[in-house]
Amino acid sequence: MKASAMGAAGKGVPDERTQVAFVKALSAEAAGAEQWESRWTENPPTQSRELTATILRELPSTKFAGKIDMYRLILTCRVATHEGEIKLAWANGVPEEGRQITVAVDGKAPFTYKVEGGKTQGNGTNGPGATVLYPNSRANMPFPTQSLSISNLFPDETVVFPFESLSPAVRQDLATCFTADSSWRPRL
Repeated sequence: MKASAMGAAGKGVPDERTQVAFVKALSAEAAGAEQWESRWTENPPTQSRELTATILRELPSTKFAGKIDMYRLILTCRVATHEGEIKLAWANGVPEEGRQITVAVDGKAPFTYKVEGGKTQGNGTNGPGATVLYPNSRANMPFPTQSLSISNLFPDETVVFPFESLSPAVRQDLATCFTADSSWRPRL
């Protein structure tokens, strides 16, 4: 990840000392990131309020020995329009474009999902990427109450996001955007 981010900035691959300093800075910034973090923002020019909740998970990479794969789940709710989005972002590796992953909500039967948007960045081999899990009319994914599990984004890896630890107040605020009768529907 350290070489990728710096390569994406057009700096080339830096020396080892610079890479170590960069990783330390990211680690300090990520302190507490394995817990849900939420924030409200105003979005000009519409001035609609937006709630964002994020959480980070790290797993030893099954693809790159000695590396860590990081997964971030980002939930966004635009209160005025009831638009909700659940995005999965990742780094250190790049899954094959179009890879089939499985997504399970609250331990129920998983559905398959095609990864799109996992383009390489930086040096072309270890870039971050992201894909939108919701809205997706084909998956018809309900809002998790206990957990969201993602399997096989990278071979033989399963990451679990703990929705039971999301605060009741944030869960209630997000519910306005992630209900079956939400007025916004995805474009296909």
